[in-house]
Amino acid sequence: MMDNRSKNKILFEIIRDDITERGISQRFSEDRISALAQQNIKTAYVVTSEPVVKGVYLTLVNILKSAGIRVLGFYFNPTEDESLESLCAAVHDCIQSRAEGGCLIISHRSTFAPIFMAAIQVAAGLTVEHAISTTAGILKNHSYFSAKFNNIRIRRKNIFTI
Repeated sequence: MMDNRSKNKILFEIIRDDITERGISQRFSEDRISALAQQNIKTAYVVTSEPVVKGVYLTLVNILKSAGIRVLGFYFNPTEDESLESLCAAVHDCIQSRAEGGCLIISHRSTFAPIFMAAIQVAAGLTVEHAISTTAGILKNHSYFSAKFNNIRIRRKNIFTI
C-alpha cells in the first residue's frame, strides 16, 4: 500500500521581490489555482526572511485561502537563536501535511526557501547530498537566487575574513 506522502507533491514557487498585487493576481489566476487543485495542493507555506509588502502578501494569502488552500507563513531570520527550532517545526508540519495533500512552498523575499526545501527532503528520508542535488536542480534556472546567494557569500566572506 502506498503512503499518501509519497504521492502528494511538494511544489516550489518563487515570487520576485518587486511583484505587485496585480502581479500576484495574474500569477495565481483561476487557471493556476485550478492546476494546483488538480495536483491536490492542500497547504501553502509562504517562506519569507525580509519584510514583505502588506498588500502583496495579503492578496496572495486571500487568493489561496479562497481556493481552499491552507496558508502557513514561515519567517526565517538567521540571526535569531530560535531559527533552528522554527525550521524544525516548519519541516515537521510540512511532512505531516503531505498526508492530507500536496504542498506548495512559496519563496517571497527570502533566500531561505531552498534550505527549507532541502531540509524537508532530508527529513523525508533523502540523503543530504541527494536533497542538495535535487534542490539545486530545481533552482538552476532561477537567476533571482544566484544573485541573492552571491550577495550573501560576499557579505559572509567579509564578516569571516580576519
